[in-house]
Amino acid sequence: MMGHRHKTWSDARTALTLLSAAVFLVTAYSSNGYFYPDEHFQIIEFARWKTGACTSETVPWELAAHIRPTLQPIITIILLKAMELCGASDPFVLALSLRVIMAAAVMWSVCHFIRCTQSSIMPGHINAYTALSFLLWFVPYISVRYSSETMSVLFLLLAAGMACRMAESPGEVSAKRAAVMGILLGVAFEFRYQTMFAVLGLLCWYVCVYRRAYTRIAFAAAGFLSVMAMALLADSWFYGRPVFPPLDYFRENIINGVAATFGVSPWYEYVLMLLGRPTHFIGTCMLLSLLCSCVRHFRSPVVWIVVFFIAGHSMADHKELRFLFPMAFFFPIMLIWTWELIYTPRLKALFAVLAAAFVLTDAGGLLMLAAKPAKNGRGNALKYVYDNRETTRVICTHENNIYRVSSLDLEFYRRKGITVDEDIDLYLLGSISPKRGDAVIIIQGDIWRRQMAENAGLKLVYRSVPQWVGKLNLFYKTYNGDDTLLVYARE
Repeated sequence: MMGHRHKTWSDARTALTLLSAAVFLVTAYSSNGYFYPDEHFQIIEFARWKTGACTSETVPWELAAHIRPTLQPIITIILLKAMELCGASDPFVLALSLRVIMAAAVMWSVCHFIRCTQSSIMPGHINAYTALSFLLWFVPYISVRYSSETMSVLFLLLAAGMACRMAESPGEVSAKRAAVMGILLGVAFEFRYQTMFAVLGLLCWYVCVYRRAYTRIAFAAAGFLSVMAMALLADSWFYGRPVFPPLDYFRENIINGVAATFGVSPWYEYVLMLLGRPTHFIGTCMLLSLLCSCVRHFRSPVVWIVVFFIAGHSMADHKELRFLFPMAFFFPIMLIWTWELIYTPRLKALFAVLAAAFVLTDAGGLLMLAAKPAKNGRGNALKYVYDNRETTRVICTHENNIYRVSSLDLEFYRRKGITVDEDIDLYLLGSISPKRGDAVIIIQGDIWRRQMAENAGLKLVYRSVPQWVGKLNLFYKTYNGDDTLLVYARE
């Protein structure tokens, strides 16, 4: 009987994993563009600058300040060169390939983490845990981001999984295992320096909870420092001079307060984000799961990682939702723990309703993000213009120039032969009389300019985000619908 039940669980988990892989692939295909400009400019553009494909004018100030880790740009150089040798030159195919590679790597890391932690939950909840780990509605979208946050969490999950197995093992951790964990944490840190908060959480867990073989900390430290030493050489090669980016990053953003110039938020801002951004219902469940886990599972390294990570980021003045992305992968197990803690058969009907509401809310968000481009769909607008060979000129306002972000140009996605005219007042479209081959970019919320375009005889030929996605977004609020980009042209 037990063997049969185990086989059933195995078959169900295999089916869930295959379904998740399909969702990840669809999400990667749809998710053109970037969630935040750093995802492109501090990785792909850094890589292009090093290979001579662009000048320093198209790369953000962090390049000259030597404050960014270069491990991911170096990997990007290798991947892009390999794809170009295979004949790929379309920038959207290259970007899609990076997202697919990231999705596959995340799925592998999550599978490892599930295997390492499944013994801490009831056998009957393994399938639910697997489903949440892959299909919590924002997880596939985060997983396909070719960003430092997602790259870092790949290795953090591996290290956290090792720590969870250590917590359940009666014996002491071996020196080799400690060194490997140090290496994994070092790599996670080198992709994103803020991961140090999670590293400190694991260290405190080891000292305060695990409390065995303190000498093994030296082996973990050796592994961590060996990665930093190699990264130092890589950073110095990339920047062309001896540098130590972690120290420069701390000096610029914390001591000199540069990060605060991008916005200052109160210490509790991440609590509000956690409550509201995943939807208020799911956000409340997540916050409750964190509180319950801190009480019931305070000896788990997962709790120490999440608490230290969120607390550390809360101390910084500048806060962004993307900084919390790595923690999304630790909430599924805390949600299961909380369900096991509060579920009672006497309230079976109530819990069934709550579970159904959770699943329906999650399914709607999952469907929306699987079909949605990043943010307001700038990437989709760029792809439409790139693929539409008849388009030779883009007419837009300065604010709606799809080839510029702040003062930086998105030349990577610009097809040769396309000119951009942002000096034209779109209120004068009637007198300008756009020609065939012109693409006029107007945001959805700009009703007056849309009316001017229609009065000038132009037709709406493309919207950067599908209408049905925009309707779902009224509930999920993942972006400002008025910022959807509309493309008008003369047919």
